[in-house]
Amino acid sequence: MAIKIFKDYAFCPLGGLFTYVSSQMPTEFVGTENYLFAFPAIDTSGDGEQDSFCIQQTDSTGSTWRWCEGAVHKLAQIRESTLFHFETTLVAWADSTPGALAIELREQGRIEIRTGFFAKGIYWSATEDGPAWSGYSVPQKSLLLQWAEFYKLHPLFI
Repeated sequence: MAIKIFKDYAFCPLGGLFTYVSSQMPTEFVGTENYLFAFPAIDTSGDGEQDSFCIQQTDSTGSTWRWCEGAVHKLAQIRESTLFHFETTLVAWADSTPGALAIELREQGRIEIRTGFFAKGIYWSATEDGPAWSGYSVPQKSLLLQWAEFYKLHPLFI
């Protein structure tokens, strides 16, 4: 059975800015119970703009295939996909994609969804208190409220 957005995973489409160790890049951002994933955009049209996240893989037969627009959703829609398969595949994608990150939530101290005027986004920290945050800015408050609903029972959510 395919997994479902905002039931099994949370998603932010390309358009937000991921801030990690003082650098920013447009990314697609995915959250599960165990991970946060950041997948950077690349230039798929040749116009110099970062416009899509793509994953290219070679299967056991030697055939190479590439998913771009909607790659995460396509993975989620595979009928046999389980949350474990989904997370394992995303970890493999992150490991093989330059600039991508798989952030294990068990190594974090807190997650916060901010919907204020000056700070809108998904933030996490390895510490339980203090100012040490990394984050993903999201301008759409409605999307952030969906993320907050998804994580509201998570033990790290504040």
